[in-house]
Amino acid sequence: LAWLVNFAVQSGDSVLKEHLDRCAKNATYMSKTTQNELLACMAEELLATIVTAVKASHYFAIQADEVSDVSGWEQLGLSLRYVKDNTPVEKLVQFVACTSCTGSALCSEIRTALNNIGVDEANCRAQGYDRAGAMTGHLNGCQKLFRDQVPLAHYFHCSSHQLNLALTKSCAVREVQCMLSDPKALGVFFIKYSLKRQRTMEASMEAENAKRKAANQPPIRAQKLKLLCETRWVERHTALTDFRELYPAVVHCLQVISGQVATASNVTYDGKSVTEANRS
Repeated sequence: LAWLVNFAVQSGDSVLKEHLDRCAKNATYMSKTTQNELLACMAEELLATIVTAVKASHYFAIQADEVSDVSGWEQLGLSLRYVKDNTPVEKLVQFVACTSCTGSALCSEIRTALNNIGVDEANCRAQGYDRAGAMTGHLNGCQKLFRDQVPLAHYFHCSSHQLNLALTKSCAVREVQCMLSDPKALGVFFIKYSLKRQRTMEASMEAENAKRKAANQPPIRAQKLKLLCETRWVERHTALTDFRELYPAVVHCLQVISGQVATASNVTYDGKSVTEANRS
């Protein structure tokens, strides 16, 4: 923390500098104990604000999912969804350490957490989890045991998780696999191994933007192709969107590298580049 504070002072934070110059040595508020106490006070204040908003809304939904931290301990993230000013709001309120991941144990942890923060579970009207058996089981799952106590708290499978499952399944379809293989291969072709190819791609983008400007069309906004992320669907979506926008420039660039289109540049390419460009 000390180096971060010193960096802030050196960057021109005059208020912080004045505090450090004039405060007593036992009142710098830079020790880890003081910092943890300040963070705990901030968390308490934020939680109180969220709980007040939930009570004002009266009804709410719970969302929960288990995750392992860096030390391997299972934690249950608990969020509340409610309406404020006619707008749905979702707030993470607690991480609960889990000693067991059975449906009954998770249900007990959720009920205890709601009670500890001062939210009446009787006003819960929905539960949102993934499809893990411990959460969704119709006999001993968390949602079933919670509904035994709060009958109006209906269970809904998380929409984002449903979308992720659908996308994962779709990638097993041959046509989708073939479609994804081209952006992936071209991302590697242009990004990973050759600065020369990247410069040619930039020249092709400039040529395409010049054509668009002459035709009074909007320019290409994407800066370069991106590698397809294997785990984050949001980033994969961005990579596909950029590929679609850059498609004319990509085709032109491949034609330049393969020798199908002549340019004023005297740049030459190795046989491997030419072969891969023709193949693409």
